[in-house]
Amino acid sequence: MSEELRRELINRLHRLEGHVRGVAGMIERQEPDDQIIVQLAALKAAVNQVMARLLEGRLDGCLREGGGQAAEDVERLKRLLSLTLKHYS
Repeated sequence: MSEELRRELINRLHRLEGHVRGVAGMIERQEPDDQIIVQLAALKAAVNQVMARLLEGRLDGCLREGGGQAAEDVERLKRLLSLTLKHYS
């Protein structure tokens, strides 16, 4: 894993931590359920994005090590992976 990707993932996870604390606060304040569910859905999407970036980083590393793969193939695989995780429920 590259240092840049590692920093990006850590930053995303720190933001998620804050978001989770915010949702916990919403529950403690007994805010409306629909607002809490919206925030939980946003958290789920953010976690999926962390997974996507981690997997993209791994994919990049594997394809670079394997050599011979065109940059277009790498980008196509990244888009497919991102789309798959975006719709993962």
